[in-house]
Amino acid sequence: MKAVRGTPRPDAADDRFRAQLSALGYPAFTHLAPVRPKPDPDSVLLSVLASPDVDARVVEALPWLARRYAERLGLDWLVRQAKLHNLQNRLGFVLQAAGVGTPDHSAAVHDLECGRLLQESTLCWDSMPAAAREWIRVNRSPLAEHWNVLTTLQAEGAVDAG
Repeated sequence: MKAVRGTPRPDAADDRFRAQLSALGYPAFTHLAPVRPKPDPDSVLLSVLASPDVDARVVEALPWLARRYAERLGLDWLVRQAKLHNLQNRLGFVLQAAGVGTPDHSAAVHDLECGRLLQESTLCWDSMPAAAREWIRVNRSPLAEHWNVLTTLQAEGAVDAG
């Protein structure tokens, strides 16, 4: 559910993302019916990042997704797609928030860093009210500030489950 002027409304994309994350084993959504067949983590990650407005609980799952499927992610493909769609800041933030220090992840972050955008964006909350934008701009983490992403998501806040 997304809040629009204080009134929650159901969203089919959010429901789909939650079901996909359930199928991938995200602990906060295991109570939901998972989609079948099991989705590709790369596609789920990119689809969420490309969405303008996504339920905050779905966005909170992204660092977990990047960490849990670190060895399976097609990082070259993800970086190329992120750059094609101007999502490199969002992806760079998520990969660093995931805290995966493998050489492949470090190389992907470096590649995204080389193409980092100066334009500020949100982490899937494009309809963010102006007052919230200002508050988050002042109170975001150094990592979010570095990636020019307006979010309160913290790396240590990610849900961890084997």
